Amino acid sequence: MRSRIAAVCVFFAAVLTGCSSTPPQKSEPVDVTLVVLLPDGQPGKGLNLLALPTSANQNQGGGRTDAKGQVAAKLNPGKYTFAIEGAPAALQAVPKKYQQNDLANEFEVPKSGPATIELKLAN
Repeated sequence: MRSRIAAVCVFFAAVLTGCSSTPPQKSEPVDVTLVVLLPDGQPGKGLNLLALPTSANQNQGGGRTDAKGQVAAKLNPGKYTFAIEGAPAALQAVPKKYQQNDLANEFEVPKSGPATIELKLAN
């Protein structure tokens, strides 16, 4: 009987110890410039770039690319996937595989910034 009571006490002590941990904190966002380069090497102008997090410790980001194919964003360090949207005329030069969220379309934000990350699209 004593061994059962001891086992129950040890079990509850283990459960209570496990419940006291705090969840991991998000890293501070880093200033990032994302540069979209089309398959011909030209900047991807006027496209909507979505930076989609791959973990719960990150935030979504992105925006509309400027004339240099650039978007400024604040992103938490870690891996992201990306997708590109836009008007049909602007999307003609963007291969279909980049027009949807896919793990193959991945980039990583470093822990320190600012950083410039080139997203080179390939056919």
